[in-house]
Amino acid sequence: MENDTIRQLEHLIQRELETLPELEAPHTLIPHVMARIEGQAHAPAWRRTWWAWPLSLKITSATVLFTLIAIVSYGSHWAAAQWETQELPQTVIRWWDAFASAGAVLGTLGNALLIAGRSIGQPWLLGMFAFVFLMYLTCVGIGTICFRAAVNKR
Repeated sequence: MENDTIRQLEHLIQRELETLPELEAPHTLIPHVMARIEGQAHAPAWRRTWWAWPLSLKITSATVLFTLIAIVSYGSHWAAAQWETQELPQTVIRWWDAFASAGAVLGTLGNALLIAGRSIGQPWLLGMFAFVFLMYLTCVGIGTICFRAAVNKR
């Protein structure tokens, strides 16, 4: 029953649409559309989607991305291993001592941070880092919105 009603409505709408005269586009529309298409075709690669980039830029950007992921992955694994064996604080302290008096001050501060970090616990530290990272992303997002609002031509 409902399908019959829908079909009848479709036929009624189709008949009414066929009785309407065809609309003509304004004469200025075609040059504007063609100019827009031409402008997008010659836009720099960074303004187009990644899939539209030249192959050499895709390979380069993918290589850089995977390299950064590998560095972060290896670095975090190395830091975690150093943290577990207590070698990371020792290494950091040795680096800081190379700067004489500044190294002593930074060593004291580093030890205080390590003690505070151990007393707070790793889950809290990870939570704080995640919170700071999310706040950073929020600032980037708000900055992007403000920039787009400032350069919007409307």
